[in-house]
Amino acid sequence: MAWGGSPFGVILLPYNGGTIVKTTKLRSHRPIAKSRSKPEIFVRIKGKYHWQGFVYAKASIRIKSGEYQYLTWRDGGQVRTFYLGRKRKS
Repeated sequence: MAWGGSPFGVILLPYNGGTIVKTTKLRSHRPIAKSRSKPEIFVRIKGKYHWQGFVYAKASIRIKSGEYQYLTWRDGGQVRTFYLGRKRKS
């Protein structure tokens, strides 16, 4: 119940000339959105083979200077990048 005895979110505040009615904001009953997991991205490394097949490296998308997208992964001791383009303005 809200302060003032009203179950509907309305507070009645008395004053000398009559009654002031003040509404309160009710909390939303929507569930909190769960965080989404990022998809795993892999890049096949050229020229390296394993007895089970190709060798893959885990890759991620990086954003530089707020608008340029790069695909980055580690190839041995080196960090390799591939330019994907500018971010879409949405």
